[in-house]
Amino acid sequence: MPYQDRTGGVAGAAPAEDAHDLVEFLRDRIAQDRAALGDDLLITGPQYLLGTLHGSTVLVGPGRMYAHLDAIEQLIDRYEAALGWVALAESEGKDSDLHRTAASTYLDVLRLHAQEWAKHPEVPDGVAAS
Repeated sequence: MPYQDRTGGVAGAAPAEDAHDLVEFLRDRIAQDRAALGDDLLITGPQYLLGTLHGSTVLVGPGRMYAHLDAIEQLIDRYEAALGWVALAESEGKDSDLHRTAASTYLDVLRLHAQEWAKHPEVPDGVAAS
């Protein structure tokens, strides 16, 4: 069930007041992770064994981490673009429900990604409990 920031169903969902804090938190964590990985690391290796999952070996490497961080940054960009479309629609007196729904969906996904850092001391309210 989608997260709703106000009543009125999914189409009436609006961005949460804490969304700015969440986005800043994610940007900071991404920057820290990129700094920890370094810029001179080869995308292709080395691979690190994390363990096994259902009989399959689970590996993580720099390429996978960079791709993951890139994906979160793209989600942030799409969330912010959806908010821009909401503002544009509202300024023109048009229906913004579709764009609000998109923004709400992107925000849901960002909240899920923020749970990766739920034990971080700067985690915004609501992330660990999501």
